[in-house]
Amino acid sequence: MRPKFPVPVEHLLASLNKLPGVGPKTALRYMYAILRWQNQDRAGLASALLELNATLLVCAKCHTLSDVNPCSICADGKRDATTVCMVAEPQDLLAIESTGMYTGRYYVLGAVISPLDGVRPEDLHTRPLLDRIATEGIREIILAFDPDAEGETTTLFLTKLLKTQPVIISRLGRGIPVGGDLEYADTMTLTDALAGRKIL
Repeated sequence: MRPKFPVPVEHLLASLNKLPGVGPKTALRYMYAILRWQNQDRAGLASALLELNATLLVCAKCHTLSDVNPCSICADGKRDATTVCMVAEPQDLLAIESTGMYTGRYYVLGAVISPLDGVRPEDLHTRPLLDRIATEGIREIILAFDPDAEGETTTLFLTKLLKTQPVIISRLGRGIPVGGDLEYADTMTLTDALAGRKIL
């Protein structure tokens, strides 16, 4: 059993432990690293976190993170408004944007179907997308989810849901390995997957 630290340090440790993949030992390493920082560096980190609370928004149109509403992608009149790439999380949007090959718009679902995490099909926020299809002249929806069990289940559910809509439904093609994460795929792999997308 480790000794108790001063209260502010315990609070920092508890916060670090909430990060994904950070166990008690890693949290301790991060804590000691932060404690070695100069006061102005720690103040900078605290200021950045406070700024997140004060200015971070969710785009009302595509649901990605932004500091303006609508986000810069949704507000860009040069983007192809007839094609929408549907992703699970904002980091997946950034991964696809990094290819420089996609010029359409996005819809961030915010989650994938995962019974173990308590996310059911009815928990997915699909209504705003259906409203966009009805009002924006969208012609193609690209389903871009991780090729794991949750991503495949979500793709199947959305394919059935969208089959009733006047849109082409496609998914990413070759390049993404089963069990892989979009967030960590390299630019060339994502480019190939976009170019080789399959109609569902």
